[in-house]
Amino acid sequence: MKHTFFYLSLLLGSLICLGTLPAQAKDDKKLSAAEKRELKKKEREAKKEARKKSKGDKDDEKDEAKKDDKPDKKAVSNAVKKLKPVCGRIKGNGKFYMYIQYTTMTEAGEEMLTKISEAERGLKSAKVCAFLISDDASIEDDEAEKTLKKMKVKLPMVRKFGKMEEQLPGYKDATPPRITIVDPTGKVVADGGESLLETWPDAIGAKKPAKPAEEEEETDDE
Repeated sequence: MKHTFFYLSLLLGSLICLGTLPAQAKDDKKLSAAEKRELKKKEREAKKEARKKSKGDKDDEKDEAKKDDKPDKKAVSNAVKKLKPVCGRIKGNGKFYMYIQYTTMTEAGEEMLTKISEAERGLKSAKVCAFLISDDASIEDDEAEKTLKKMKVKLPMVRKFGKMEEQLPGYKDATPPRITIVDPTGKVVADGGESLLETWPDAIGAKKPAKPAEEEEETDDE
């Protein structure tokens, strides 16, 4: 009887275990499906965020590329503000900029200074920011300033320095006398000798300045 009861207990326990395992497996299967759905949902959200980020990065890259391609219209203005004139003041708000490399050590340089004094009014009217770049290393600042006043040149003057080509857009060191005209981005629109003091209006598309009254009278007399 005892053995019979024992066997019946074992049989009952086995049946209970067999009934519990399928139910547990079923619950595990349901939980696993829920987890899969949640996982897929997170994956979709992650992909969506990744696409947004990728698109944002591409847009940023395009914006940066556009900025890089777009010329800096204040390149020359910002550069000339950092120059230290020996005399006068450079205004960095020109439609164009004229770099005038000169030296009083040569006859050609002195002749150019004479023509500059005649061209100043027209340059100012056309909003061409012109300034002198002195190559007279052996002449003191005071003497250089006196020479310009004597020749009635009112343009500001700076000394040429070693890294000027790097710091001044469009400038290129050359044997004076030399004139270079650049736009606000530093793009060279004209480059040459003292003859540019007569042809510069054509180079920038400006009206030729009116001749002084004295010159007109002389022309009429002829």
